[in-house]
Amino acid sequence: MSHRGPAGAGLAVLLAVCPPVEAVVLEEIIVTAQKREQSVQDVPVAITALSGEMMLDRNVYDIVDLERVVPSIRVIAGYNRANGTPLIIRGQGTLAAQPAFEGSVGTYIDGIYRSRPGMALASLLDVGRVEVVRGPQGTLFGKNTTAGALTINSAEPARDFDAAIELTAGDYDRRRVTGHVTGPLGEHLSARLAVLSDERDGFTEAVFAHDDYGDLNNQAARLSFLWEGGETLAAKLILDYSESDEVCCFGGSVPYQRENSLLGGPFNDYYREAAQANFNTDIDLINLPSSARRNQNNVEPSNEAEDAGVVLDVQYTTGIGEIRSVTGWRDWQYTSAGDFDFGPVDIGELLEDYDVDFYSQELTLSGTLGESGEAGSVDYVAGLYYAFEDYEQLRTFNAGPDQNGIWELFWPAQAGVPEPLLRTLLGGGAWATAGEPIGDVFHNLETETGAAFVHVTWALTEQFALIAGLRYTDEEKTLDRLNLLFSDVADFSAYMQEFMLGGYVLGANIAGPDIHNLTYRDDEWTYDLKFQYFASPDTQVYGGFSHGFKSGGIGMDPESGGGQPSGQNSALIQQLLGLGNGTGFADREDPTYDSEFVDAWEIGVKSDYQGGRGRLNAALFYSDIEDIQFSVFSGTGFSVFNASSAEVFGFELENFYALTPNLLLSLSVTYLDTQYGDDIPEPAPPGRELTQAPQWAGALNVTYEQPLPGDLTGFIHLNWSYRDDAYVAYDFTDREPSYDLVNLQVGIGGDTSRP
Repeated sequence: MSHRGPAGAGLAVLLAVCPPVEAVVLEEIIVTAQKREQSVQDVPVAITALSGEMMLDRNVYDIVDLERVVPSIRVIAGYNRANGTPLIIRGQGTLAAQPAFEGSVGTYIDGIYRSRPGMALASLLDVGRVEVVRGPQGTLFGKNTTAGALTINSAEPARDFDAAIELTAGDYDRRRVTGHVTGPLGEHLSARLAVLSDERDGFTEAVFAHDDYGDLNNQAARLSFLWEGGETLAAKLILDYSESDEVCCFGGSVPYQRENSLLGGPFNDYYREAAQANFNTDIDLINLPSSARRNQNNVEPSNEAEDAGVVLDVQYTTGIGEIRSVTGWRDWQYTSAGDFDFGPVDIGELLEDYDVDFYSQELTLSGTLGESGEAGSVDYVAGLYYAFEDYEQLRTFNAGPDQNGIWELFWPAQAGVPEPLLRTLLGGGAWATAGEPIGDVFHNLETETGAAFVHVTWALTEQFALIAGLRYTDEEKTLDRLNLLFSDVADFSAYMQEFMLGGYVLGANIAGPDIHNLTYRDDEWTYDLKFQYFASPDTQVYGGFSHGFKSGGIGMDPESGGGQPSGQNSALIQQLLGLGNGTGFADREDPTYDSEFVDAWEIGVKSDYQGGRGRLNAALFYSDIEDIQFSVFSGTGFSVFNASSAEVFGFELENFYALTPNLLLSLSVTYLDTQYGDDIPEPAPPGRELTQAPQWAGALNVTYEQPLPGDLTGFIHLNWSYRDDAYVAYDFTDREPSYDLVNLQVGIGGDTSRP
């Protein structure tokens, strides 16, 4: 049966009315941001916590939807889940089409780290709680949390039988079915099974003859067991599997494609004629109106993902504290295919295959010396962490039938030399050969991480405490790269000159010389020091300093580490075209990049007021970022390096109020003042605002629920969100205009919990 209890939700924390009608108070929310269960109002960290029911009320079905209700977070679903889905908190995030980069926001599901946010992009299934933890979290969460952490916890098995099903239908033939069943299997054992199917047609018209873009096709299942051996021992086993197959996400809408395609000069006529022929249409594909929600790719893009994992979480209470072991294993397989020129001219197709195997083990001891909260008491968490990831990537570029014509026009125009003569001077090869591979390259990146950490809260008085954390992390990365077309770079160079002369002259970095067992090792101490002062039982003031880092590594792109042999080193090409770098390759030779660091200051207040009827949380923060990891498109490939400092200043405000037992209001606002340093790489100017960092963002939630006869509940849920204009990409001067979104639900639900 459908289950919808009297709600409770508001932005950032769950807002629920306690059962007695006369008690108009907000519910206490328990979080685990400090590796132990605490009230969200007692934790000296800026946190947004959302229950599974709140996410249902707000139509938050995946992590992309989170930004509608949490203004501090930004999630960008790019063309590739392996390296094109950055997660941003407070304007900080790793923005790059570089598979070697892990994000600045650590993503954890049931305590297990996901190295790329795109691994968590599928529809969320049977969520118990989501926590958005803001600011560096380098002590308890470890590496790659210089901007914050996103933790997702699945709903736990229950000792009492319960079942629910949710059916959703919408436009574009939306069909979403999800449900769960849970209950006891014996005296000490309970289980929970949850399933999901989420499908929808695309909403961007494909001008070419294939399915429309932006569809959904997700299926998932999770089976969990909870064994409780009395008060001292508990073990939870989680088995999950999900798969998706979607027409997504190569290429944007028509205006973006038109402005970033090969147009101008001699290209316009060829582009138009070739595009018209490819599409067999009389539509002027160059002059489609900017308002058209159309995509012109001539290859149907696809994103196929398959994810499976196991989590074993064991907790044992002893006389010295609680020992907890969290073991995780995951296998993520992903394929992305599409039109790499993002337009109607058939220049070529890109196919990428990824296979990621991940194992981790964390062991912690937590407890209290003395009586928790009393003067002199010490709450502590100490632990060891180990993780190993085997990350494989295969990239294949195939030449399309229009590539030969493009180069046939482009290079003679650049050189001012007739085409037959220029091609003869360059050796007489074909500008491009349709159907032949331009590059076929395999990368294998192994990452091994070990860490030890300790985190203590020392109550100097019953109102005032000091919090200190320290973590040591050691990380080693090893890269192998294989050019699958030719093992000898001279043979590859000869092949390119004969069959792909245009790309050879360009120096396009699609495949390069082999790399064997190249190792990068890094270690770092991360730490934080904070205070918290309870001015009253309902009001906390906190503040302090945190130092975080994100490990360096080895770039997984031929633009790093030598690139491919390039005709740009030819004296003739240098003379005719003004190209060439004298290296024999199209780029520099060092494929490594250094660690990224952040020093952050924050002061905040958390207060419940009017006897618990209202809740106000506010924070003022400043972050100084050094050695930002960049991956910048050079025109022939992606250069990977460290550059620039950056500064982020801002404040956040969250207010929740129970106007009546049935009417709950919440308002959240985030303000950011950001800028890169003077050594920012081109094309962005020094001092520019950070990418995808709007100055203002906010959200308003209104929740009204009314019990009805027959065990029914009527509900109205309204969500309004606003996001200021912001730069859309590092190498674009365009800014995305400000916008707001409105989400409204009105309906009736069943409530099986009422007698």
